Amino acid sequence: MDKFVIEGATPLTGELVVSGSKNACLPMMTAALLADEPTVLHNAPHLRDVEWMRFLLGHLGAQVTFSNNSMRIDPGGFDTDFVPYDIMRKMRASMYAMGPMIARLGRARISLPGGCAIGERPVDIHLRGF
Repeated sequence: MDKFVIEGATPLTGELVVSGSKNACLPMMTAALLADEPTVLHNAPHLRDVEWMRFLLGHLGAQVTFSNNSMRIDPGGFDTDFVPYDIMRKMRASMYAMGPMIARLGRARISLPGGCAIGERPVDIHLRGF
């Protein structure tokens, strides 16, 4: 929807709930791996990519629970520096896990990520950062 067109003299009333942003949630989920304590993200969207990132964090050893649009990420068990291709191929945002892996474990062993085919979106900026 590009715009709302309101016609008439009646004032608008009510509430509108806006879901959290997937593109904000995914990097915050991986950043939680850097914390010493559990992190809680509120208003997290319940989307497929968020579920895949939750699965990836679980593979790395973090405990992730999701209830009522709040996500609790406990990095206490984070001890794995390897993410198999079957997980990496699901979404490009899986690259976000590399930073915490390198910072905490000293290395990251991953394949190139997959994701949607909406055009060229290179990952070289991530690799140059490392």
